[in-house]
Amino acid sequence: MSGRTGMTRGWGRTPPSLHAARRVLGRALLPMVLAVSLFPAPLLAFGLGAFGTYGESLIRYTYSEPITERRVTRDHRGMSWASGIVFDSDVARDVLVNYRLHVGAGGAERRFPWQRLVMTSYSMYHAFGFSPWRNELVRLWLGPEFGYGFGIGMSNRRHMEAFGTIGVTAGINIHAGPLISFLLEGGFRYGLFAGDMNYIDGMWGQGYGWAVGAGIMFRFNDSYRFVEEL
Repeated sequence: MSGRTGMTRGWGRTPPSLHAARRVLGRALLPMVLAVSLFPAPLLAFGLGAFGTYGESLIRYTYSEPITERRVTRDHRGMSWASGIVFDSDVARDVLVNYRLHVGAGGAERRFPWQRLVMTSYSMYHAFGFSPWRNELVRLWLGPEFGYGFGIGMSNRRHMEAFGTIGVTAGINIHAGPLISFLLEGGFRYGLFAGDMNYIDGMWGQGYGWAVGAGIMFRFNDSYRFVEEL
């Protein structure tokens, strides 16, 4: 009996990173459900697919040095990469405005003088696009974007970090038939960062960077010549 109980307890423990991923996924689905529920069935049109992204940044951190414990402010380079799901309210339709949601999981790297830190990261980005040029083959759009997320990493020292960003992004949707579109996008972001080393030393920072991405999306009732059904 005791052995079985011990086994149950061992298997019942869920890593903190898995709990965090579940919370991010649950919060990510809420905006998509709300966006879809705002329209009656005859008017419902949207796109859903997968994406991958890569970006680099220059972040000015303030923290305590590991050995001297002296408080310093320094610039550090960072990289991030992610893949996940992408939702868009209007991929191909002949309308001016679209809303795009990215929900991703991936990794991030921070380069400090004493070591290179690698994290597992989770992020969510919201973009509001305005299309100055569109036709039956492509849709060009650009607009503001904001995002947030966090990272958990283990290297020589444990590192946890949360961030929020604002920026501008632009993209092009290339339509390959009535159901599929290919996505290309890129943008610039300014961000604020807060975290700690070894759960003890608080650190914060701010910085700027760029990101590019690509993906594929399946469209549902979403075409340039969309006819409203009455």
